Amino acid sequence: MRLFQARYAPADLFNEAKAFVIGACLLGFLIWGFGFMVVAGEWFAMWQSQTWNAQEPAFRILLTVLAVLIFVNQHDVDLPDAAPPPKRTPKRRGTDRK
Repeated sequence: MRLFQARYAPADLFNEAKAFVIGACLLGFLIWGFGFMVVAGEWFAMWQSQTWNAQEPAFRILLTVLAVLIFVNQHDVDLPDAAPPPKRTPKRRGTDRK
């Protein structure tokens, strides 16, 4: 919600609004990476279960969370004010002349 509210703000404010997304991605990484992949997968031997083996879905979610974290963690900068492009006048063809 904060990123949506800061979408037209200067780059510094937009980068500050990313803090909650980065924190949520880190929490998701801990839950899915450490909780499901390490603790449930290895400690409780979830990989041996035929009925409840959630390592593949946990890995897909973990990769999605890491992709979002990498994308959002990119630093945004303000673009310099650029001059408008020059006006182009259409070229006349030989048949248009009088």
